[in-house]
Amino acid sequence: MKNGHMHGWFHITFPLSDPVQIFLLTLLIVLVTPLLFRKIKIPGIIGLILAGMLVGPHGLNLLANDVNFKVFGSVGLIYLLFLMGLELDFTGFKKHLLQTATFGLFTFAIPFATGFYIFHHILDYNLLSSLLIASSFSTHTLLSYPIVRRLGINKNTAVTITIGATIITDTAVLMVLSYLSNLVGQKSGLGIYGVSIALVLLIVLTLWGIPRLGRWFFKANKGDSQNQFVFVLTIAFLSSFASQLFGIEPIIGAFLSGLALNRIIPASSQLMNRLAFFGHALFIPFFLLSIGMIIDPVKIFGSFASFQMGLILLSIGILTKFLAAWACQIVFRMTSLQRNLMFGLSSSHAAAILAVLLVGYRLELINEEVLNGTLIFILGSCLVSSFVTEKYGKKLALTEPIAETPVRSIPERILVPVSNPETIPSLTELACLMKDPASNDPVFFLAVGTDEDISSGRIQRNFQTVYHTVVNLGLEREMVHPVTLVDVNISQAILRSVNELMISKIIMGWSGSTGTDFLFGKLRDNVLSGTERMVVITRLIRYLSLKGRMIIVFPPFAEFESGFEEALGTLYHLALNIHRPMIFSGATNAILKTERFLKEARPAIEYHTFPISGYPDYEQIHNMLMPNDLLILLNARPGSISYHSALENLYKKFFKDAQPYDVAVIYPAQQEIDPAVFISQLETIGNGMVPQINRFSKILKKIINFIAEKVARRT
Repeated sequence: MKNGHMHGWFHITFPLSDPVQIFLLTLLIVLVTPLLFRKIKIPGIIGLILAGMLVGPHGLNLLANDVNFKVFGSVGLIYLLFLMGLELDFTGFKKHLLQTATFGLFTFAIPFATGFYIFHHILDYNLLSSLLIASSFSTHTLLSYPIVRRLGINKNTAVTITIGATIITDTAVLMVLSYLSNLVGQKSGLGIYGVSIALVLLIVLTLWGIPRLGRWFFKANKGDSQNQFVFVLTIAFLSSFASQLFGIEPIIGAFLSGLALNRIIPASSQLMNRLAFFGHALFIPFFLLSIGMIIDPVKIFGSFASFQMGLILLSIGILTKFLAAWACQIVFRMTSLQRNLMFGLSSSHAAAILAVLLVGYRLELINEEVLNGTLIFILGSCLVSSFVTEKYGKKLALTEPIAETPVRSIPERILVPVSNPETIPSLTELACLMKDPASNDPVFFLAVGTDEDISSGRIQRNFQTVYHTVVNLGLEREMVHPVTLVDVNISQAILRSVNELMISKIIMGWSGSTGTDFLFGKLRDNVLSGTERMVVITRLIRYLSLKGRMIIVFPPFAEFESGFEEALGTLYHLALNIHRPMIFSGATNAILKTERFLKEARPAIEYHTFPISGYPDYEQIHNMLMPNDLLILLNARPGSISYHSALENLYKKFFKDAQPYDVAVIYPAQQEIDPAVFISQLETIGNGMVPQINRFSKILKKIINFIAEKVARRT
């Protein structure tokens, strides 16, 4: 009896049927999967689809693809298309209307025509299936846009044209899908002309009526964020329902409602953040999991036909997107670098293609072979897109004559997160010595903790250490402004303080790795990826009061970083305050820019320069150092112009080195400006994507070997 009772407590059957168990497992997958796949540089969208394959009916059978899960998947699909319309950027569309419209036409028509010809006339697919598959080649998702934004070329004509063309090609694809779904499903019985009239009416009513209704509602409900959120959701699904009434796929109505609300919901507003958060955290992951649960992993990885179909889809998609960019280059006499950048941005397929092919699968227009091959198509196109965008984006940033945009200057405000009592004195001293004497703002010291930390007095003791250090330096206590935040997430608290206090520089101590770093990332990484401000990281400073030198090492292309001069200014103020000569070592162009800066600086300071070629190594720098020196390494955020993976290992070696000198690393600010153009140095540029491509090559080789073994066993 006792054993039966315990068995009742822990009884679990598969597939799971209990709502709590289903939701718990789903949330765990949504939480852990993107974190794991982010570490191997694979988009989270692929990870969630693979997770759905693993736990679905064709995998471990942990979850059933029943009606409840299908409801969440359908809602996620509608929400995905709604967000696509809501987040489209119309700025580039208006600025370069002719070029945008032309590239939009090319990037839709060329993939569509090529795909239709191959599938209908060569592979012998029927007319409607060929039209649907062909339309999927025309879609693209701007997954590589963060790369161009990090490189500072997001204002370049090639980028704005590609963003604007997204509106045209995705809208055209959804219109094609609308026609096909009606022809197959015979929802309205109106025929193609009736569907055209219904579609025009739906577009007019949606784009004319929803903005007016939205403005009235937001005006009448100012400050009521909850009602505003519910209203937008209601509009999205009401428009989807109206689309069904017209005999059109509901995702068309969702996309149109997103376009209609696009101009009245600011991109940086709290409402937009909530809408995006709600979709990306819940509904869209359910949709991606539901797709994975349809796919049979044995058929995709154990069947040569599915793998072959994936390669066919990938080849057509990549080739036709390049042809579209090439045609636009010829028409408007663009450079080859701009062409390649447009190709890189427009070659990735993700969300939109999933929406199109899932609808086609439900309408029985495509078979499992095509659906399975889509996974290879998405993964391959995302890899090609990120590699091409990074490679040619760097070259474009270095060589294209882009008009300069004035740098947006903000007052110097320094934030110093404090936690470890042992490092507080050195961090305080460094922050006060780096401070611009012309700045009237204090240095902000941030303590993050729990209510228990505050009540125990630990945080107050840390602030007393800060005040004591400032007084010992001969400075006024008013230079210190303590800030306390109650939060369990230190990196989020730092980023929130940066925005609220309008911080320009963050100075923080270095900490080693922990067991949770693999999944959740280091504090440094989270701060660097969350803000574009200058970040200074240092280990325990011990020798600033002694006689020594400042050794500053630049990586190649450091002068192209938008925050380079700000970093020079910070180093100059530090050298003035500690009365040390400055020794600069780096590429010739960075040295020349540094010399121009220091010649104009007053008062003058002693400095020396030693140009070097390529990326410096540990021994090269170590031989320059003497006891009591302060070594400062300029690093860069991943994806920026001067970034190289070797720099990460370099500074870690110096941080772990027990030699008698101080070490600090500066990450210059990454402001959204177009970089100035100097002499091209492309021969020595390092490519941050090479390790990732090698990693993926190994994975693909394992998959191919696995398939080959399966085929050999069957034969």
